[in-house]
Amino acid sequence: MTASPMFFRRALFACAAVLAAVVLGLALGVIPSVQADSTPGANPEAAVPVLWVITGLHLLVAVTLASIAIRWKARHWTSTSVLVVLGLFVLLFGFALADASSARRLEGPALQAASRLLCLCAAGDYLGGLLVIVVPFLRPKSA
Repeated sequence: MTASPMFFRRALFACAAVLAAVVLGLALGVIPSVQADSTPGANPEAAVPVLWVITGLHLLVAVTLASIAIRWKARHWTSTSVLVVLGLFVLLFGFALADASSARRLEGPALQAASRLLCLCAAGDYLGGLLVIVVPFLRPKSA
């Protein structure tokens, strides 16, 4: 039994939506908390630009996944390899967010909430990355 081509488009759109939710979580929840951090030893001037870069990369991957979902006609080795590479990047983003979540999880309540939100964002990255890696291999070679 094979799934319809719409299933694969929907799966890629779902991955793009998960990454867009991660972008919103980072931009609206994590970055303002890190910017307002005033605990001793904190360096928000160094952390905030890195978080904006990670947010921008997530947005770029989400837009790329949405455009691939719109244009994807049939399984080809180039589309499969591009999706696998994007999935690996998303998994690496998840590892980076999981590492960042453990950095200040014992500080004040604002940073504890930001740490929990970073863990949720990392979980979204893991889910989205694995789905992006698996989806192209489930699609039949002919449309």
